[in-house]
Amino acid sequence: MSASKVVPCIARSPSAAATPTYYNNQATFNAAIGTSKTDDDSNPGYVFIQNNAQMSAVFNETDYETTGFQNLNIVNGGFYCAGCNGSFKLIFTTTSVGTPAGVEAVGPTIPVHNMGVPYFAYITFGDNTTANIALPAAGSFWGVSAPERITSIHMGLSGGGATTSGSFGIDNLTIAQSKAVCGNGNAARMDGNGRRRGSVTDYVS
Repeated sequence: MSASKVVPCIARSPSAAATPTYYNNQATFNAAIGTSKTDDDSNPGYVFIQNNAQMSAVFNETDYETTGFQNLNIVNGGFYCAGCNGSFKLIFTTTSVGTPAGVEAVGPTIPVHNMGVPYFAYITFGDNTTANIALPAAGSFWGVSAPERITSIHMGLSGGGATTSGSFGIDNLTIAQSKAVCGNGNAARMDGNGRRRGSVTDYVS
């Protein structure tokens, strides 16, 4: 069942460049976000195959664009894929929890990922900077937040490349506002390669 989470939003000061935080633990991600929407791909409006416009309209939050195959969005077995061996782009500029610049946090589970053809998240932030992040193996959670907002994420080959190879799918896609970083800023900031600034730690766990 699709779910909504509402938490009071606290404003924070803008930054000059994207300062993302990456997550590999869903509980930690959930604790860091505010108002959110989660699509668990169980909506009866989904069918086995739908075009981009139909896929985007069912939950009516994230806009989907398949980039390997054309207009081939599949919801099957309780998860989403584009083929299921194709790349796709998630666009966050028309959601109810963001602005035209995007959302402050995104986090899906990854039920399918054939590491023989590794998929990457090519992220475009609201300040037009980008990051290219290797996605984890099947059975993992992956998330990103940024005060500059996340405009879109392309999931495919490194650098935003399209593909019709491999096998990849997502589920439980959460989009959200994020809580303000308070006190000493315990929500550590990461660089574009998924490394904590000033540390060898890869992710906030």
